[in-house]
Amino acid sequence: MSGRSTLHVPQRFASYLAGTERVLAIVQTTRDLDKLAGVATHSGTLILTDRRLIFVAAFPDEGVVGYYPLPAIEHLDGARSLLGWQISFEHARDVLHFKWITAPNARAFYRAIRDQQKVARREAKKVQTRVSKPVPPSHRRAA
Repeated sequence: MSGRSTLHVPQRFASYLAGTERVLAIVQTTRDLDKLAGVATHSGTLILTDRRLIFVAAFPDEGVVGYYPLPAIEHLDGARSLLGWQISFEHARDVLHFKWITAPNARAFYRAIRDQQKVARREAKKVQTRVSKPVPPSHRRAA
């Protein structure tokens, strides 16, 4: 696990990470997920990697895990409230609110998401450009 990051990552989160994924930051939070059917609230851990945000519920029996690729996150917002920091964004038409982030580095966590999101979008754009380049026509043999 130490090859992935210099940050200490508890072993219970290892199964949620891809082999080459680097963990950049971890905070405790509570997630509110606004859906058309209602609001679901779960306490847990928010993990920022070099590719995505991962939310893991505090209680394994809840079975709640959320994977949010950084390029797919829209309308990222961070603000301080009376009970700590909150981070909100849209992903796949859902509005997610992560609240009560009381870690001393909550502002740094938000900035890291924002900065890593820019990097991830640039990388996705490079890949898309490579894939969408037109292939030159092949030379025909003279008969």
